[in-house]
Amino acid sequence: MSKDGVAFCLGSADLIASTTAATTFMTKVVTISEIQNKSGIFSFDLSWSEIQTLKPELTGPFAQAGLKRNPAAKNAGKFFTLPEFLHFAKSSNVSGILIEIEDAPYLATRGLGLVDAVSGALVNASYDKESKQQVFIESDDSSVLSAFKKFPSFKRVLTVGTIISDASKPSVDEIKEFAHVVMVTRGSLVKVNGFFLTGFTNLVENLHAANLSVHVGPLKNEFTNFGFDYFADPMVEIATYSAALVVDGIVTEFPATATTYFRSPCSDPTKNLTYTIMAAAPGALVSMVPPGALPPALPPAPLLEPADVIDPPLPPVSVSSPPEAAPKVADSSSSPPSSSAGSSFLVATGIAAFLYSGCH
Repeated sequence: MSKDGVAFCLGSADLIASTTAATTFMTKVVTISEIQNKSGIFSFDLSWSEIQTLKPELTGPFAQAGLKRNPAAKNAGKFFTLPEFLHFAKSSNVSGILIEIEDAPYLATRGLGLVDAVSGALVNASYDKESKQQVFIESDDSSVLSAFKKFPSFKRVLTVGTIISDASKPSVDEIKEFAHVVMVTRGSLVKVNGFFLTGFTNLVENLHAANLSVHVGPLKNEFTNFGFDYFADPMVEIATYSAALVVDGIVTEFPATATTYFRSPCSDPTKNLTYTIMAAAPGALVSMVPPGALPPALPPAPLLEPADVIDPPLPPVSVSSPPEAAPKVADSSSSPPSSSAGSSFLVATGIAAFLYSGCH
């Protein structure tokens, strides 16, 4: 949200990563620990008119490795306010929309009611009565999702950003009270050691048993993003999640690749075609690695517990004094550190496309 209360679509409240804010508003650099552990230029410190003077800045998660995404369109596009986005979606041939809400508790302390802004925009666009387009509301905050219970047709999605090995039954029981779907990172579904896939977790199976859907992502196409078992082929990774693990939806930064896969007859193993896009088989490649060549196995990821999913109630919307500007210029690097297949489970900052799979 902008300082004057305009809700608009962007992957992060920090404007440095995805806009040209660093070139004109460095005096606005602050560190806000409630949002992130590094300095930034935040949307709620700029008016909407100031934000409109900026340009989008396309960045990729592997820019430091020299893999840039479409430099010719680096500053193409425009910023959509939330009402503009909803109008655009209504006039588009899409089956639904997903709105991810972040930092609502902190924004409330700055006098900005993000939950109310999203709810109001959806009602004004008649999405509370919509039957053609499904609405997904996503957040890592249980109190935010609980606030949308008054819209029974909306699907509420809990984001679990950390890698987990499974979810305990008490945590699953808690999730069912406020969410229909759990959004997880890829590392929560596929075990990796030294860039080799070694197995699947039971998370999808256990969440499905509790009548919870599972979304996974974000997926990326850069070759440094893949475990060796995917053979640097993004469609093999998609097949692994959709056909082998049977997730209910994927979030991807390359929607054209995903839609091409799902529309291809080669994605359907029941057609018995000459060629079928097969899922990766964890353990197939690692079994051929000489002993001692792999790094030590990592300890198991933790279980998801109730304390990980239950948040305090949203604070009332009230104005408090904003933090003072940082005394020195912060690092304005516009992309996260380069990652590899073994560390590719970090969530990238940016807006990704959501595809809901009907294969489950």
